[in-house]
Amino acid sequence: MFHLRQRLIYLRKKHGLSQQILADFIWTSRPKIARLESGQLDFSPEIVSKLSEVFKVPRDYFLLVDDSAFIQSQLTELFHLLVTDDLDGVEALLEKKYSHISLEQEVAFKLLESICGIRCQTVDRDEGFEAIFLESIDLKGLSPFLTKVFGLFAYETSAVNNDWLEALGHLDKLIELSNGEEEDGYLVLKRGRCLFRLQKYGLAFSGVVELKKKLEKMNHPLLLARSLILYSALCIHLKLYSECEATLNELDGIVKANHFMSILAVVHQQKGFIKSKTGQFLDALIDYRLAYDIARNDKVKFQILVSIIAASIKLNDYTSAHDNIICARAFASSEKDQMTLDSFKAELALYSGDYKRHKKLFNLVEPYFTNISAFEDLNYIYTYCAKFHAKNHQFKEATKFFLKKEDLPNEKN
Repeated sequence: MFHLRQRLIYLRKKHGLSQQILADFIWTSRPKIARLESGQLDFSPEIVSKLSEVFKVPRDYFLLVDDSAFIQSQLTELFHLLVTDDLDGVEALLEKKYSHISLEQEVAFKLLESICGIRCQTVDRDEGFEAIFLESIDLKGLSPFLTKVFGLFAYETSAVNNDWLEALGHLDKLIELSNGEEEDGYLVLKRGRCLFRLQKYGLAFSGVVELKKKLEKMNHPLLLARSLILYSALCIHLKLYSECEATLNELDGIVKANHFMSILAVVHQQKGFIKSKTGQFLDALIDYRLAYDIARNDKVKFQILVSIIAASIKLNDYTSAHDNIICARAFASSEKDQMTLDSFKAELALYSGDYKRHKKLFNLVEPYFTNISAFEDLNYIYTYCAKFHAKNHQFKEATKFFLKKEDLPNEKN
């Protein structure tokens, strides 16, 4: 049986409060808090009211005496933390062991644990569990909460497999079921990211503009900051560089005011990208290097190094580009990442006049080139392939790639 004292200890530690600080908040003494947590003192209605106000939880949270009801409250909090991308408190909740847990609650915990594993990149899509779940549970008979949990699980597994169209469908269903402004805001933001991945930039842009307007009237600085990151990325793809620069300046202010240091790396990365797009490669390198120094995520570090390599090549600084290719190998997590670095090596060989070595590298990476569907990448790749064939006096092949480049649309909607 879970006791009120355990709930108090959990909330106090979750918010990083000492017994003395909590005592000051509710106008009592530290020994009284210690007695409440040790079970030596009963919770009076007045204490419960003050604690619920401090921790922003319903009074029922401290009045629940049924294990099942308390477990459900923990599940609801877990779901909220995962929807809002707040993984700090997730592991502590998942480590708890519960008695008298129902089958539905056990399934919900398993799904939420799998979602956490996918987010932390410790597990891939759990095909076996999903198959067992689908066979043993009547989807039409799910409770509203478990339907939402399964929907989030389905979205995460689709996203990790880069099936963004399927992920979009799951998000649309989740948005219909969402209850709460913050939860709804994060789901709409994830929907915008899906559309971005599908290169539906116009649809994503209109959706994030609407979300941004709502958030500017609300007090959700972290959600607003994340929506501005997506908004600035869309502005870049739609070539709205002035709007993007203004957005990044606004984002910079929000990040510094709220100490969102993890987002600051993205701000500098985006600023560098704009400067690269407008030909300011030296200034772009300054922002990229600031972003790299701040970044803590290996995937983000790899993306920044790719930008640094590209800018270095534009500045004809081939030594720096080569050194950063070597550095980026440590952060490459997929075959595609390795192929990206090989394509840079091929480009360096071309510019250095080492055509024999370049031809070997080009043959290695050409299949990767021809399978890329992003418009910006195709524009670059067709030019690159045409230059290679022209340098090797293969003018027929070079003409073929120049014609392919001319057939590309002027912009991607």
